[in-house]
Amino acid sequence: MGSRLVSSIVKDKVRSNPLVRPIELITDLKENYGLDIPYHVAWYGKESATKDLHGDEELSYAHLPWSMLFIDGTFITNKYKGTLLGATAKNGNKEVFPFAFAIVSGETVDNWRWFLQRISEVLLDEGRQLTFISDRHGAIIDVVRTIFSASAHGFCLYHLKENLKKKEVSNALSESFNSWVKDVRRLPIYEMIDTIRVKMMEMISRRKLASEKWCSVLCFVIEDELKNLAAKGSHWRICPASESIFEVHVDLSVMVNLDKRFCSCYQWKLLGFPCEHAIQVIQHSGLCLYNFVDEYYKADFYRATYATPIFPIPDIEKPPAGDVFLLPPHTRKPPGRLQQSASSQAVKLKGR
Repeated sequence: MGSRLVSSIVKDKVRSNPLVRPIELITDLKENYGLDIPYHVAWYGKESATKDLHGDEELSYAHLPWSMLFIDGTFITNKYKGTLLGATAKNGNKEVFPFAFAIVSGETVDNWRWFLQRISEVLLDEGRQLTFISDRHGAIIDVVRTIFSASAHGFCLYHLKENLKKKEVSNALSESFNSWVKDVRRLPIYEMIDTIRVKMMEMISRRKLASEKWCSVLCFVIEDELKNLAAKGSHWRICPASESIFEVHVDLSVMVNLDKRFCSCYQWKLLGFPCEHAIQVIQHSGLCLYNFVDEYYKADFYRATYATPIFPIPDIEKPPAGDVFLLPPHTRKPPGRLQQSASSQAVKLKGR
């Protein structure tokens, strides 16, 4: 019996109970129709019924844009104020990767448009599909929708909850960049830019030298993760359905398809490297685990990321600027409550 026929029989059951397990369908078909079917036929039958009812779940994962860019702005605390805009991402070793930064007067629509247009000139030419993560500042929402109309724009639910509680917003990776530049925000603008440049130059050099000492095929964080996942399922039972399709018996049985790099837990599709179920199947089949990991997580890809350095800028006499003389910007009060030092608060309390 084929999976399409099974699909037509079990469709009503899947409609009423989308979480029904293939093993339950096997029992139901045996009791009600006297049919004996293997697990993988029941699984494919349920998937086919689900696809007919709700669309292709696997295809929906394939449509997810993997490249993520975290964008945020942080206040400059020197005499003339302003805002430091930053765009950050993650590398294959799950580290913060500062991508771009700019100094502007504030988080306005015009400033975010200028900043993201510069980024689009680099990223859109590469044909990449992006997901933006931000605090969803009003200006960011408008500009991302205009310039990156095909991109998703996400907001972390944790920070949404914090926003509702505290009336302030942030996201973890952007905040990591903000913390990284926290000590330089008070410097004069030229010193601020140059200090950030030196920090990035040192970071690139440090990571490049560290990665040259790696003996692993993968970035060391991913290498450790795969080792932990491999140890997790060493006692599971694996049953082959074909050369590339396997059933893994855990608390709940799952199906792994090596040719499609797919596991019914969907973690393989989502993460880009094998889940614990797929790892057990790959090892059971005597195949090389590294051949099933996306290039993004490999050490050679990481080294290529940091292969080009930021070159030093000699401290030589600056050329004459001609008739152009750049004045400091007009200062403006940043939004939000002004921060007070502990000493000033103590003086107020003492005077009461």
